[in-house]
Amino acid sequence: MTPAEIWQVARTISPGLGIATVYRALRILMDMGTVEVVDIPGAPPHYERKHPHHHHHFLCESCQRVYEVEACTSGIDQTAPPGFLVKSHSLTLYGVCAECAGKVAASSAA
Repeated sequence: MTPAEIWQVARTISPGLGIATVYRALRILMDMGTVEVVDIPGAPPHYERKHPHHHHHFLCESCQRVYEVEACTSGIDQTAPPGFLVKSHSLTLYGVCAECAGKVAASSAA
């Protein structure tokens, strides 16, 4: 979730909550190792609970929501040039989520 999305949800519980408090809380949670930032090209920074396992993300180009993709392409490290040492990788899929795709299909049928 973006800080703004977190703030919108948190304000339903604590109406006087300011966005600066959300950023401070995110910094504290990151320092504790509970939350991590997800940098996706073309999208604002998202924050998620730190995962014990490697995973990737899907960005819906329609609603801008970010979804977790649990699978990882095996052998992706072998795509580096010969002699290169891959330390980590990140993969982002771009497209339209099921909910947005359903809206497009429904409006086309009407």
